[in-house]
Amino acid sequence: VADLSGVVERTVRAMGTREEVRALDREWMGPLLSPRFLSLHYFKHGFSPKYRGVLHSGHVVAVKPVVEEPDAAAGLTLPVVDFFGLKTSRRSGSRAGTADARYGQGWAEIAAFHVDRVLGLYRKPPIVGALFSNHYFYSFNSSAIARAWRNQPEYHLPVALVPWIDSIEHFTPKWAHYGRVLVMETKVPRHWRDARGEDAHRFARLLALSDTIVFDFLIDDHDRMNAQNWRGGAGLELLLWDSGLAWQHGPVPRDSCDELLCGPRTWREQQDGYSLDKKDGFECKKICRFSASLVSRLRELGPNGTATSQFGYVLRKSLRADPLFPVFEYGYFYDLHASSRYSRHKVHFPLENFLDGLDMRLHRLLAHIDTCLVLYGEHQVLL
Repeated sequence: VADLSGVVERTVRAMGTREEVRALDREWMGPLLSPRFLSLHYFKHGFSPKYRGVLHSGHVVAVKPVVEEPDAAAGLTLPVVDFFGLKTSRRSGSRAGTADARYGQGWAEIAAFHVDRVLGLYRKPPIVGALFSNHYFYSFNSSAIARAWRNQPEYHLPVALVPWIDSIEHFTPKWAHYGRVLVMETKVPRHWRDARGEDAHRFARLLALSDTIVFDFLIDDHDRMNAQNWRGGAGLELLLWDSGLAWQHGPVPRDSCDELLCGPRTWREQQDGYSLDKKDGFECKKICRFSASLVSRLRELGPNGTATSQFGYVLRKSLRADPLFPVFEYGYFYDLHASSRYSRHKVHFPLENFLDGLDMRLHRLLAHIDTCLVLYGEHQVLL
């Protein structure tokens, strides 16, 4: 057991501005890319297993496994299946027959971090993948489970390393204050745009909410549709917090996932015509106000650019810097077409499927933004 009495623990305390987040990248990337632990202990929070680790540099990290330990220990090599070769459901227009088999959420955290940086949002701390021997990883505590995995023949466990953020706070995006404005039910208060103080703060919050909804739409993350998953901290009121359940439906979301553009469920529950007995057929209002700077970046990454400027290509280039590249292929899904109800054939999808899916998703988003521009005009839509 390491003596931590003389260690000054370093956590994330300031990421309220883009410059502060870039400073975090410079400070943390070195320790994250060459991690050596002083301590590493399991802690219970949320659905998937997590660990709190202290590095030799004093940096504190949350450690999220990328795959389940039994799969890593067995050296399981899963078949890689072309998503676009799967059968298409005539009823939904989506490729049916797969379900998320995720327990380890680390791969989606890594991929979502790179999406954040490619979009220029800078609302995630730096997140890096790493590969550890089970003999090393489980050597820091003496629990029965740790001993069991440590005593297995050597295998390697892929994980995501996430800087520990102090003082995470819950944030509730109000329909009356922000939702109605983003879906065009009311105008942006004129004094918000050019004001200082609290009014300027409200306008910045409005833009951050819109950016968050766009981000979740692109990565197919349904987790923030629940109000409890909106979080802030470290000087940033609205973090892009916890993307472990992104790409819920594989490389290409279902058509019904367009409802992500409607924001959290609490917003649609307050819209005219909504009722519990009709919620399945209710068509929620999608946001139609967006950050002008983000839309400019989306167009740069869109289908009208060169091959090397498009979203999928740029994201691939960013992902190459991660030790677990290509990252996406650590995600696994159940093939529901399988004959065995016990194995259900866990499968991977190749990186190209996810990159193509992101390009398709971006094309769909830009078409929606263009529709908003036609209906309401640039001055109302782009903020």
